[in-house]
Amino acid sequence: MGATDAIHIAIAALQCAEQELLLFAAFWFLIGAIDDIGVDICWIWLKLTGRAHVRKISQEEAAMPLQGRAAILIAAWREAEVIGHTVRHALSVWRQDDFTLYVGCYSNDPDTVAAAMSGAGADARVRIVIHENGIM
Repeated sequence: MGATDAIHIAIAALQCAEQELLLFAAFWFLIGAIDDIGVDICWIWLKLTGRAHVRKISQEEAAMPLQGRAAILIAAWREAEVIGHTVRHALSVWRQDDFTLYVGCYSNDPDTVAAAMSGAGADARVRIVIHENGIM
């Protein structure tokens, strides 16, 4: 058997393995699609029988302040250019006092930490969380 024959056999084996893996993936995609279709059919059935009620939020309800505590987490890695603006914007649109904005940064990303701290200013609702192990 020559080198060319060995290469052809290896390519054929790889093609066979590729087809098997594609078949395996297709099977699980099909299972996922059937699951989604099942949920859709249930929703359609509930709508048709009148048992599914969708409540819309009014403008007055949307403008009401939060009830209870809320927490928001923003994970940031190499986000120095945008995290300051993101934090300032979040604080301006979430005017309630009863929420905490956590900004997760890494110790080996000082630019992002500085930008997050700059965006937070002196707002007591913000907590900058610095993980001691940085990302490589």
